[in-house]
Amino acid sequence: MLILAGFALIDPSAPSPGPGFLLPTIGTALVLLFADPANRAGRVLALRPLVGLGLVSFGLYLWHQPVLALARYVHFGPLPPLALTAAVLAAVGLATISWRWIEEPVRRRRVLARPALLFAACAAALAVPFAVGAAGSLRALLPLSGAEAQRLAGLQPAGVHDTVAIPLEGSIDFVLYGDSHAGQYFAAARSRFGAGALLSQNGCLAADGLSNRAPRTAKTRACAALPDRLVALVTARRIPTVLWAQLWDRSLFDSATGQPIGLSSAEAGPALLAALERTIARLPRGTRVIVLGNSPTAWAAGDHMAGGWLRCQAYRNIVCRPDYPAHLAEGRIVNAKLKAFAARHPQVTFVDVTPALCADGRCRIVENGRLNYWDGSHMTPAAAARVMALIDPALEGKTGAVLP
Repeated sequence: MLILAGFALIDPSAPSPGPGFLLPTIGTALVLLFADPANRAGRVLALRPLVGLGLVSFGLYLWHQPVLALARYVHFGPLPPLALTAAVLAAVGLATISWRWIEEPVRRRRVLARPALLFAACAAALAVPFAVGAAGSLRALLPLSGAEAQRLAGLQPAGVHDTVAIPLEGSIDFVLYGDSHAGQYFAAARSRFGAGALLSQNGCLAADGLSNRAPRTAKTRACAALPDRLVALVTARRIPTVLWAQLWDRSLFDSATGQPIGLSSAEAGPALLAALERTIARLPRGTRVIVLGNSPTAWAAGDHMAGGWLRCQAYRNIVCRPDYPAHLAEGRIVNAKLKAFAARHPQVTFVDVTPALCADGRCRIVENGRLNYWDGSHMTPAAAARVMALIDPALEGKTGAVLP
């Protein structure tokens, strides 16, 4: 009953390891302790199919993970019952083969009887995936999709995980501030505008008194410290322009109380704008702030684009389209709020990035043979460069108008 309770009560969201797993663990221990040929449990477990499953159980424990992982990698959504059954049977078959040709010969010392030989064989077997993984990490070896990624200029750019880059000396023309959606522009911004700095925290919407993270975590504290760091940097280095780029469409929290406020595109909209106003007011007088709007992202095309267009190509049961209707684009509501905010503040310019990625009622994931996103939401260098071209007049101070 404890084992059955585990099946009923443990779902994919349960913490693992966690207290719920005591149910099947204790239940299994009780079965092992009390089942014997004299009782029904022992007689059931002595049936030949169950004994055979027990013989290959360790191999099955190892094999089921890659088999099911591969099946779920190439099939979008839950596996159909027939496919799931086939995957489980394949894992049982592989476990049986590995028991027959690897486990038993080694255990009974028919092969690799000497410990040194066994160690050498295991080391050689581990060296192969280690070498492949290292080559992949160094990009000396790419997956099957690598050639297509190169052709579409969709490989993950170098330095995308950098969060802070501040020149130690010399003048700084701009600071790019925000989260990873700010970092995606850094190389393109430097290429177009010269010396600049990056100050960001991945996954953080950080404005004065506002956060997108629940309280009492190290990440929350790092996010909350960002506005102070921005003010200190701009003041100390006399930086004339702040480029503020975020994934703006988020659930928000009050930094002081930790209380949830709601979505920035809905009930938390006024709180977001008030936090922006507080942050900008702390900057030195005359600092120009350019707010880059929420990008449309590939995510907006649907859940199958969670990992990006190249990841989507691995699915065998769906078609991955190169664009999607513009009315689905992420950030439309919050962008309108940011645009209205900029119109009320002369030192703030709003840049809608949508025109660089959407046209004729469609937002493009693939454009002119190149990808606009290297994953589900972050832009490739080519797309980021098109966005930077939109803010040239604002950055050079030629106009104070709100750009389209």
